[in-house]
Amino acid sequence: MSDPFRFLCSCNYSMFDQVGLSTMSMKNPYHLLGQSSVVYTSLFTLISSIPILMPRDKKVNTGILDLVHEQMMTMQIAMNSKEVNQRSFQLLQEYLNVAKGNSSPQHHAYHFIFYLHKDAATQKLEKAEVVLPRPQVRYVSPDRAEILPATRAALGNLLFSCGLSKHVKGGLMSEEEDLRLSDLFQQASEIQRQMEVSLLGLEQKLVVVKNALCVGRGIRVSVCSALAGLTLREQLALLQRLGKALDLCKDINLVGHAVLIGDRYGVDNLGNLWLKHEDSEEKWSSFFSAVDLVKALRYKKEATLRRGLEFKVAKLMEIEMIFTHDSLSIHPHYSQFLNEIAEGALQHGAVGGGKFQELPVKVTGNLEELGCGATEEIGSPMSFEVDKTMGYVTVPVYESLTNLYKFIEQHGEEALASRLRFKQLEEHLEGMKKKTRKILKLRHLSFDNGLSRDKCISACTRLLRNAHEFTRYTEGLSICVSNEHKLPQSGSKRPLYLKWDFSISDL
Repeated sequence: MSDPFRFLCSCNYSMFDQVGLSTMSMKNPYHLLGQSSVVYTSLFTLISSIPILMPRDKKVNTGILDLVHEQMMTMQIAMNSKEVNQRSFQLLQEYLNVAKGNSSPQHHAYHFIFYLHKDAATQKLEKAEVVLPRPQVRYVSPDRAEILPATRAALGNLLFSCGLSKHVKGGLMSEEEDLRLSDLFQQASEIQRQMEVSLLGLEQKLVVVKNALCVGRGIRVSVCSALAGLTLREQLALLQRLGKALDLCKDINLVGHAVLIGDRYGVDNLGNLWLKHEDSEEKWSSFFSAVDLVKALRYKKEATLRRGLEFKVAKLMEIEMIFTHDSLSIHPHYSQFLNEIAEGALQHGAVGGGKFQELPVKVTGNLEELGCGATEEIGSPMSFEVDKTMGYVTVPVYESLTNLYKFIEQHGEEALASRLRFKQLEEHLEGMKKKTRKILKLRHLSFDNGLSRDKCISACTRLLRNAHEFTRYTEGLSICVSNEHKLPQSGSKRPLYLKWDFSISDL
């Protein structure tokens, strides 16, 4: 027992023999395992660092032995650490065998724990812990399978957590490479399964931090949609930075305010306080100290009153809704328009005798004509018109109740017909979406906002037509139909992006 490395090697060769590795094969592990042997050799290095109780005058030499613990306070600590490390190493062998199709999974999730010294200068053991879901298998032939690139990347994270290089050959393909659809689906499925396990704790932390900010400081905080690509870990870091910024300005009363973390500073027309996500907590704190909180609360109150007034006008006119562009909504002319229409509708009653209850009305305006000295046109066009795509009528903000009623009574039927077609198409798309998600056993199915309805329907039609080919790949996946193929982002809950005009020949 005077040489702990020789002891560790001897006690672990039996494990290598079980998977076809011998002392000689470890000299050239790629000969047997190929690219995935990086995982074995790295973890063999790790297992060789299991702490063993040694005499006080014994020193550990260079290289691998730098990770070996020189002294342990008690034999119990040493033996427990050794047992945990050996169990995790055996579990890793099982994980790799499952990933290579050599055996069936015995665990719902694989929990790896290693105790080691990442710093030779310290006497303290550090705990490295990673949880991975069951690996998925890609069969390249009936009797041979290979480890998916996403699994290699997950194993790289395991090595990295143990203080080793995270580079594992054969990792994820770059987005520029042409992926076969079968590869795309399997890699995406593997990534999403890994995220389900690793992100659960982060989601809970996000909820806890948001609740703490709401209860402790009385604010509601969210990350704007433009930053939807951020990982949960990055979002959590933003919220923690916000907490530090608030600690720097404890004398500022932010109760009742809503904070949006985005790409600029300012106060929007709803009274939300915007922060630039790239800046430090000191700059955020300076913004809170300088911003006009009275104006922000006034905007918030006015927005609430506007929504109430819009609801009142729609109810008196007996239409589906009345709305406008964000920039016009805060202009005094819009509030004046709503008040005048409400007063007139109270006297004249429902437009068209109440037959336009499913008709939306959009109010438009021009800032230059409204006396603001700007040339921006808000909510074009600047005249009465019928939108034949979504089925609503537009009315200029300066028009009278009489002209508004007259136009709706003359063209409301046309607008309602367009509205009915729009709703039928939306219902058809929603039905296609539900059917596709059910038959392909998808977890979620969504469509990119920039994609036309016809393209969405085309994608669903081809997915359903070839469902028997896709179902072996798509079960449990979250897919967003878009203009490009793109794998889920590691560390986030983003879906697989599937190009709407994919070809079944690429499967």
